[in-house]
Amino acid sequence: GLDAFQAEKVMETLRQLAEDGHTVICSIHQPRGSVYSKFDDIVLLSEGEVVYMGPAKEEPLKYFASLGYQCPDHENPAEFLADLISTDYSSAESVQSSQKRIENLIDEFTNKVLITEFNSPVTQSEGSEFSTKLAQKSTRKQRRGWWRQFRLLFKRAWMQAFRDGPTNKVRARMSVASAIIFGSVFWRMGKTQTSIQDRMGLLQVAAINTAMAALTKTVGVFPKERAIVDRERAKGSYALGPYLSSKLLAEIPIGAAFPLIFGSILYPMAKLHPT
Repeated sequence: GLDAFQAEKVMETLRQLAEDGHTVICSIHQPRGSVYSKFDDIVLLSEGEVVYMGPAKEEPLKYFASLGYQCPDHENPAEFLADLISTDYSSAESVQSSQKRIENLIDEFTNKVLITEFNSPVTQSEGSEFSTKLAQKSTRKQRRGWWRQFRLLFKRAWMQAFRDGPTNKVRARMSVASAIIFGSVFWRMGKTQTSIQDRMGLLQVAAINTAMAALTKTVGVFPKERAIVDRERAKGSYALGPYLSSKLLAEIPIGAAFPLIFGSILYPMAKLHPT
């Protein structure tokens, strides 16, 4: 929903990020000429098929000119390219001719890619050396990959755990309230035989309460997070091992804080003893 001016300002910011070494990928339809000039590489798609992929600016114009499609003078290159790969629905004849043109452009680019690959021979020794280097690089990347995945996932899990303010507040209030209730019921227990049985019952109830409090968060978060994890793993973003390890480690501090709050209140109220 941006106008042409705001779109150009956004592209200027993205261009600055690219010059700073960041990889920027964006989709855009029929930009103005000043925006088009900021692209380094472009991919032209028509109905999901690649019509052109390569350097931007003058290169696609030269490529299509070699196929007989010359960009008129003083015309926005982006508009020319968008019109070239779009279907004209003004009439049945226009639809047929434009679709045929697009099919020819797709075939031409596919043949160009195949010819380029075919004309780039690799000798057996070069291929063997390349395969060896690739295998070594892949092995090194795999060795680094687990720790890199763990580090990034741990950072994300840590931020999620400590930025979940509403959930943490609810868990803290539940811990305080439960401790006060149990402490009031088992107030200042003595050391008689009956008190010993009461202590055993209190410890059992406290353990169940702590486990259920932790389970409440898991039940609420797991379905949503599972969908995200499944989608990211399907894309090959990370493996299951680093995710589980980082998630468990990041949850330890916040997960231990609430039982400590619960115990620090209940212990003196119930007059528990270390022995």
